[in-house]
Amino acid sequence: MFAMPNFLDIQEAQKQIQLAGFKGKTAAIARYEDEKEKLLAAGVNEVFNFYAEAGAGFADQSVHLLTSK
Repeated sequence: MFAMPNFLDIQEAQKQIQLAGFKGKTAAIARYEDEKEKLLAAGVNEVFNFYAEAGAGFADQSVHLLTSK
């Protein structure tokens, strides 16, 4: 779960964990729709709008994502 304030940092973190061979699922927050699209294109599995789904909604969805097969 990436919750960094800068989506470029999230893109870089996603790239680095992929290069390291990480095969798990990732989730992130984004402030704007264009950031969401770029994070999904970078390989993040699920991206949540910070303003629409902050707090408990983000946590609930992240747990669901991480426990689904």
